[in-house]
Amino acid sequence: MSFKIGDAVRLKSGGPTMIVNSIKGDIVKCNWIGVNRQSSICIHFLEIFKPKNAIAGQTNKISA
Repeated sequence: MSFKIGDAVRLKSGGPTMIVNSIKGDIVKCNWIGVNRQSSICIHFLEIFKPKNAIAGQTNKISA
């Protein structure tokens, strides 16, 4: 699975929708807004992410 900056993703185990900010090798850095409206950062290996809309087959890009 390959991702691009700006893609909407989720952890395969579930959780909030996150936006890919950077990719370096197999490390992905994402941001999301938590329930308290505070921006959070997540840095993980590529293989634990899935596209947000993988099951629905919808586009994976968030438009500005």
